[in-house]
Amino acid sequence: MKTTPKPSVTFTTLRGRKLECTYGAAPRVDGRTIDYAKEWKLFKGPYLNAEPGSGTLTMTHGKLKRVLDFNTLTITDAVLP
Repeated sequence: MKTTPKPSVTFTTLRGRKLECTYGAAPRVDGRTIDYAKEWKLFKGPYLNAEPGSGTLTMTHGKLKRVLDFNTLTITDAVLP
């Protein structure tokens, strides 16, 4: 870890991936800069999904789907085929 000119840390994970983090900069994994705008959702998983800034949250379980829309304060339910 170094603190000048900006705090920075580099370490290797147990799986061998090299992580580099510097204050005020995007993190790097194995030398590749992570672009959160392209690669990260607000929620991303098997049951909850949401894009940053969308104002909606989609919940799924089996054939059931529920969308919470915080822009219009509505809830939409559906049964998928």
